[in-house]
Amino acid sequence: MIKGACAYGPTYVVPSYRNLRGSLIPGKKVDVMQYVTSIKATWGITGCTIMSDSWTDIKKRSWVNVIAYSPGGGVFMKCIECGINRLTSTFLFNEISDVIETVGPNNVVQFISDNGANFSSCGDILTGKWRHLYRTKCATHGINLFLKDIHKHVKWVSDVIEDGKLVVDYIHRHTGVLALMRQFTNNKEIKKPCKTRFATHFLMLQSLIVVENELRLFVASSKWRSFQFNRAEITVRTIGIIQSNTFWEGAKEVVAFMEPIIRILQLVDGDGSTAGYLYEATERAKETLRKLMENDGEKYLTIMDLFVARLEKNIIHHVHVFGAFLNPSTLYEGRLDVEGSKFMDAQDFILDTMVPLEDRAQFMKEIVEYRMKSPRLFNLTGQTMMKTNHPRIWWQFIGGEFPVI
Repeated sequence: MIKGACAYGPTYVVPSYRNLRGSLIPGKKVDVMQYVTSIKATWGITGCTIMSDSWTDIKKRSWVNVIAYSPGGGVFMKCIECGINRLTSTFLFNEISDVIETVGPNNVVQFISDNGANFSSCGDILTGKWRHLYRTKCATHGINLFLKDIHKHVKWVSDVIEDGKLVVDYIHRHTGVLALMRQFTNNKEIKKPCKTRFATHFLMLQSLIVVENELRLFVASSKWRSFQFNRAEITVRTIGIIQSNTFWEGAKEVVAFMEPIIRILQLVDGDGSTAGYLYEATERAKETLRKLMENDGEKYLTIMDLFVARLEKNIIHHVHVFGAFLNPSTLYEGRLDVEGSKFMDAQDFILDTMVPLEDRAQFMKEIVEYRMKSPRLFNLTGQTMMKTNHPRIWWQFIGGEFPVI
């Protein structure tokens, strides 16, 4: 806001209370309601996802946000103050059921929540009440939990991260040191990690690696030695880390194996549907870890085990597996073994949950033809579009003769 005001300049006139109350705010409210109405109008065509998460404010009050998300956009539905009510599965079920009834049960496709036991139980009750619903867990939260697992259980990784944090904390603690470092790095910043966002450890190490040579020159310079407090024990340790080949080699190794994991996080943490891409992205990450295990199995075995456990428990759902199958470029180019048991199990789930009884025979007929890469789908137009369009758009334009899919 301040940047916007400065950019406009001193000629900007702040609206009066009367103008704000009389025309500006009511006018904007009309615009917002028109936007919301246009999104709601698409729910009957595409369906929507109900997303819910809990949070605590600075006064220690508990709240639950409920949002309806669809290809048209997101609509904030409700903010529930828990008050004296405990955040139980029954309480959540009653509140979220009200939202689903407001949206229209037939317009709701899935329920996404965090990985708490109360939300999991609530999701089970919701899917029991409405058989066509399914529940998936927040993939972003699942990836963050996996990164937390690595920091907790893999010592060689946590040692590198802790050394990196010591360097970053020390430089940011002293304004004079920070200003001088910026001179050496040509104003390139080193990023501070966040305690609850373990992906920021990767970003921190990545930012350090970019300025490795500059930091080495920095702590060897006469300007660095001119600071009186640079004789303290923590300073000596910081210098030792920056001048240590072992630290930089370890940091580069951590960044190398974490990069495909962070790409998954960026994929699921953005806007738009990622159901058709998530499973393949996790398979690519596993392939990267497998190659690293071939060189040093002892070092990466625990990381692989932690990754597989989190995928099965918190990230990958049957819908993601079947979404990968329905991604036309994945099937056509043979990037995944779609004949495996995972895909068969996912197909059974979709058939049981989403396909009405009267459509199941037609569904299987269409699936078989799709598996056989029917020329009706994979003609020149279909092959071109699958390289440039989201799978949903591809099916919308190419799959007219496959109505159930």
